[in-house]
Amino acid sequence: MLALDVIYSHGGPTRVNGSQAGHTVLLDSGTSDGLGLAPAIEFSWTPDLGMLLGTRVILAGHNTPAWVTPAIAINAFL
Repeated sequence: MLALDVIYSHGGPTRVNGSQAGHTVLLDSGTSDGLGLAPAIEFSWTPDLGMLLGTRVILAGHNTPAWVTPAIAINAFL
C-alpha cells in the first residue's frame, strides 16, 4: 500500500534576555515555518505483522532548513 503524510509546522520565536560580562543580551530567533512530505510503502504479511519503508522530506521554509530522513518501521501486534 502507498502512504503519504503532509506535514506543516509553525514555530514561534525564542527570546533570550540576560547579561554577559556586564552587558545586556537580547536575542530573538524569529518565527519559523516548514512544509514536508513523507511518502512511504507499507507491506503487511499478516493482519498482525507489517513493515513501512519511506522517507521524510522537509522543504526549506522561513528559518527552516531543507532535510531528508529515511524511515523504517516494523509493526507487530502481539
